[in-house]
Amino acid sequence: EFIKLKRREETGIAALSARQKQFLAGQRFLAGLLPVRLFDDPDHACRQTARRLADSSAFRFGVRVVIAINVASQLASVPDAPRAYHFVLDVIGAVCAAIFVLEALVEIAGRGLRQ
Repeated sequence: EFIKLKRREETGIAALSARQKQFLAGQRFLAGLLPVRLFDDPDHACRQTARRLADSSAFRFGVRVVIAINVASQLASVPDAPRAYHFVLDVIGAVCAAIFVLEALVEIAGRGLRQ
């Protein structure tokens, strides 16, 4: 789907919806974390590289951040939602972000202690 939307955007055949633009932005963010351009050429992606990426903490962290941003933005776009609803979503988002950051810091500290 990413490649199809990317081509539509590049050719300018049709305007992309906000949701499609958001999807492309998330995929580009993830692609920036990857050492290999898997999204440009998925047919020739090496299985060993894919395994290495799955084990990469930066990749897992990036996936979680993109998922959290997408879920929060979808929930926050509910029309006529009360202010308390948006406040609760902001709190949940902040807690999730703090957990992700702490998890990454603990993993980095653990690597430093092992070396």
